[in-house]
Amino acid sequence: MADRRYEVPDQPRIVARRREYDCPWFKVVVKDVRYPGQTHERSFYSVQINDWATVLAVDGEGRIPLVRQYRPVIERMELELPAGAVHTAPPEDVARRELLEETGHQADELVPLGSVFTEAGRLTSRAWVYFAPDARRVAEPAPPPNEPLETVLVTPTELRTLIETGEFASGGHVAAVGLALIHGVLTLPGAP
Repeated sequence: MADRRYEVPDQPRIVARRREYDCPWFKVVVKDVRYPGQTHERSFYSVQINDWATVLAVDGEGRIPLVRQYRPVIERMELELPAGAVHTAPPEDVARRELLEETGHQADELVPLGSVFTEAGRLTSRAWVYFAPDARRVAEPAPPPNEPLETVLVTPTELRTLIETGEFASGGHVAAVGLALIHGVLTLPGAP
């Protein structure tokens, strides 16, 4: 099936792009866009950051390993799924590595659930989402020393409560739970 975006003759066009800022963590790119029927361009700013991979794992007792860590950007402790930036390794390898490194869990199988853009209005970042059935604890978590975190095991019921109360609130991670629900690999008790 053809991508319908390219069949529409009167769609907006990017007429220029320029890099405004570079640092080791991200780049800011300005895109000048001309909309059909308009004579002037509008400038849109995008932040180009790494793609990342995350994994929703379930152990033999039905528990889901989460990671609690301080996020300076939002100035609070946050509960998230194990995740890491995709630099040079394939997303599946990153998901596998982060599961082991951050939680001490290993999985024989990773099921790809899809990918999501984490905030398409400003960020180029895409999250690759995996499901790990029957993950098992094989080691102590061993995150890098400059990345202190705590592993927390929760039941699906507890995960639902954490989402409802905003304690598990990172958009890409909540989307990962949604993908797991859509694919039928996770059930959150009490959900309609």
